[in-house]
Amino acid sequence: MRFDPKRIVKAVNKLHHETVVRWHQVEPDNAYADFLGTVCQQHQYNFLLWHEEDIARSPDVSDARIAMVKRAIDSYNQQRNDWIEKLDDWITDDHRAYADAVRRFFAEEYQPNRKGYEEARVVDLGFWRKAGEMGLLGASAPEVYGGLGLSRTFDLVAFLEQARIHDMGFGAAVHNIVMHYIIQLATDEQKQRWLPRMVSGDLVSAVAMTEPGTGSDLQSICTTAKRDGDHFVLNGAKTFITNGQNAGLIIVVARTDPGAGSKGISLLVLETEGAEG
Repeated sequence: MRFDPKRIVKAVNKLHHETVVRWHQVEPDNAYADFLGTVCQQHQYNFLLWHEEDIARSPDVSDARIAMVKRAIDSYNQQRNDWIEKLDDWITDDHRAYADAVRRFFAEEYQPNRKGYEEARVVDLGFWRKAGEMGLLGASAPEVYGGLGLSRTFDLVAFLEQARIHDMGFGAAVHNIVMHYIIQLATDEQKQRWLPRMVSGDLVSAVAMTEPGTGSDLQSICTTAKRDGDHFVLNGAKTFITNGQNAGLIIVVARTDPGAGSKGISLLVLETEGAEG
């Protein structure tokens, strides 16, 4: 399939708009929604930059195509600047101090090793543990589990700093999603078992949703989970799993009741150590 920058930008803009609208419906003055919009815009920009670099290396790409991508990048630059300026309306000194710490951390610990991570296609566990030590992984996790107990906007500060260096290889955002699944839905015993290690970077998490034949259309997934005593047996295939190589804890989307449509789809927690398959 040929890459169409205009189509991608339109799709990402639509996703960004819908996400922010939903947050404002929940809480009209929610600054989290505005900050989330900024992060979405930044990642859209990263995507265009990557494509610009890719087509520049391809001798068979027309000048018109290169020019189209450059125009999209130039147009986005102005939008991005407008979004970032809006942060000054609400961001606090604490956010700025945290952003400075995260920015230094990426400059000192990530950037010098980034080429190696990209070539290996995996960010090693040592970096995850360093990220945990500096507070990047557990800013919004409760203090009782080793987190900082801050607002989730501090997580977004970290995501924005990562976006500023045009990186999506370090899957902290996905790890954060799983962490808040655990915070909201797990039992006390599960929280005690998983959250401290997630905050420290000793336990990396992932979400297994996309399948080879269905993409991210959840109602079309084929992976099943059948109860067998006090556990489930998973059967299926997943692909494009961010953090998959390192993950010790994976949220797997599976069909538990084939006859119930979307209501028959569940999220199961898979601990990879000792798991079969």
